[in-house]
Amino acid sequence: MKVDKLRKIILGSIATIVVIVLGYSLLYTFDWLPSFGEEPERYITLERALETDPVSVEMFFTFSCPHCRSFDPLILDWAEDLPEGVEFIQSHVAFTRTEEILARSFLTLDARGVLEENRERIFRELQDRGRVFLTSEAVAEFVDGSGMTKDQFLTLYGGDRIDRLARTRQERIQDIGVSSVPFVLVGNKYGVFVSQGRKEAVSTVDYLVSEILAGREPPDLSPEPEEDSEEASDEEDALPDSAAESEESSVTEENEEMSDIADETEPETAESDTEPETAESDTEAEVTEDTKAQVTEDPETSEDTQANNDNQ
Repeated sequence: MKVDKLRKIILGSIATIVVIVLGYSLLYTFDWLPSFGEEPERYITLERALETDPVSVEMFFTFSCPHCRSFDPLILDWAEDLPEGVEFIQSHVAFTRTEEILARSFLTLDARGVLEENRERIFRELQDRGRVFLTSEAVAEFVDGSGMTKDQFLTLYGGDRIDRLARTRQERIQDIGVSSVPFVLVGNKYGVFVSQGRKEAVSTVDYLVSEILAGREPPDLSPEPEEDSEEASDEEDALPDSAAESEESSVTEENEEMSDIADETEPETAESDTEPETAESDTEAEVTEDTKAQVTEDPETSEDTQANNDNQ
């Protein structure tokens, strides 16, 4: 009985976990997940020049990113009907060596015009089957027969054209400071994160494009500096003056103490100066300097000397 009961508990727990995972996956797929905590930023304003001819919408992604895969069809669907004066670009980032291979593969497939028939295949191979492309030969074998042959892929992959494109894209990614994906740059100035929700991100991109085309610069949503920070800054600015005053006060007190010490020692010095004169008057001229010292230091010796003089 106990074994059956334990088995039911284990199976029930497993079933509960499966339901939770499936439910979360369903909510995420349809973008129904509620937001918790602070509302994420809709977009950020970068310190870059606004480019309007044309207005570029550039999506940064990688084939190994699950969020990129789920966002990819939404932004591609939006890009199918672009207004005049707007262009859509995708840039594959390369944060690691394997992503560098994927980035060059992306450029190779795009240059050959067979990216669309291989895009979802690569997403599925990496994320559903857990495969990792460690060499360009592995990618060439995978795309062989899907719009190009293995030899065609390797020839284009290792050519000067892809070298230039890969170097230019990577330099731009570093210049912009892309550190996470998916990330969308609008007009070379406004960055959109997908953390606000995939549909919301697309709406934000559409809003930014509309504002720029209308000749209006979208407002800067960067948070204003807090007053506490300004007060702290003022205190830091005032700190050197306070330190100087404290140091000056300390020097003044030290000078006063030295002056008091000097005043206290002056009488003693005067008194000590008279003692040798008194001793000289009480002794005879023949007494040596050693005798003077003994007279000063030892009163009893001084009395004996005086008695001898009286007897003489």
